[in-house]
Amino acid sequence: MQRTESATNTRVDEPYVWGNSIHLAANDFKIVDFGANLTGFFGAEGHRSQPAKIYFTFDETLSNGDIDFTRLMCVNIVAYTLAAGSYKLECFEPYVLRFLS
Repeated sequence: MQRTESATNTRVDEPYVWGNSIHLAANDFKIVDFGANLTGFFGAEGHRSQPAKIYFTFDETLSNGDIDFTRLMCVNIVAYTLAAGSYKLECFEPYVLRFLS
């Protein structure tokens, strides 16, 4: 990845409520705040009507209101290249994070 750029960035100062669905349109994103640093396996469920690339970026802190996934020379990204269809995704190794996009 050579460069990333956020199209829009709206800070939501509310912790994520477990079980609430987050619906995203094409080229859309949302920063989820889990309220504290947590360790575990994150995932998502969804349906794609056409092929898509999905990137989960995460970190323990926000930098200028956004996730700096290259902070401390780490690359905190989990990426999926998906064909059309329904998916239940879960990362296969645990991560520490507070914010997920």
